[in-house]
Amino acid sequence: MRDIGADLAQAGIVLHGIEPNTSCPPGSASIAAACGPWHGRVDIAVRRDDPDFTRAINAAWLRQATNFRLFAENGQFLLLANLEEDRWEDPDSRWLRVSLGDDWNLAGPAVGGVVGPSRDGLFTMSLDGEVIIEGTTYEEESSVLAVPQPYRAEPFRAWTRHLIDEWKRNGEDTRWAEAWLARASD
Repeated sequence: MRDIGADLAQAGIVLHGIEPNTSCPPGSASIAAACGPWHGRVDIAVRRDDPDFTRAINAAWLRQATNFRLFAENGQFLLLANLEEDRWEDPDSRWLRVSLGDDWNLAGPAVGGVVGPSRDGLFTMSLDGEVIIEGTTYEEESSVLAVPQPYRAEPFRAWTRHLIDEWKRNGEDTRWAEAWLARASD
């Protein structure tokens, strides 16, 4: 396993621990881009040829994080990370409890090798699982998108049900993921 804390520190992110399975399954996070405005999705796009691209993306992420209450009272949130260096085919993706340091840079190269499940996405979630914020790259622009109450959005629900079925076939505990989905009926 890589020294994930040191890797995150290079991006100005402070690691507080690896989260147990308590909310959105890591494998479901990448579904955020499949959600539309009718699911509550809100995008902030930045052109990739913007001369101040890194600053603009960081500002867009912070605006989404603030508007959608990503941060807990202590400033912590969850960041999806691949715990195995250079293992992208079947990544060991986990939610990490993190906070921002003084000189954070989520859009810079230091964080690029840490986040997962793919090299092209940044996935963050509030500690209570009420919002997922994804940074993703398209051909001519990058977008920071937020999906509030992702457990209510059908793309998340369908993919999470698929994962639950797989885990049940393998004899794994699925109660935590089922509880996350059940929040939609509250």
